[in-house]
Amino acid sequence: MLHIYKVNIKFVTWIRYSAWILFYPLGFIFEAITLYNSIPLMESNRKFSIFLPNSMNFSFYMPTFLRIYLCLGLFPCRLYYIQIK
Repeated sequence: MLHIYKVNIKFVTWIRYSAWILFYPLGFIFEAITLYNSIPLMESNRKFSIFLPNSMNFSFYMPTFLRIYLCLGLFPCRLYYIQIK
């Protein structure tokens, strides 16, 4: 928005390109805590899981998917951190 008026505030520009260093890991941590706390609920009610036998011949267990997602979520954060160096 400031660029439209040809105003360059160095602090705002610095915040724009540096704030993600703090907020991206915090967002991942809070998302991971939320997902980790939802795993017991998913195991107890089995609402988002698909079990065999069914017409698709396909099985999907949501708690296992959430555990894998939590493990793989570390890679994007590490990639972004490497790119700024």
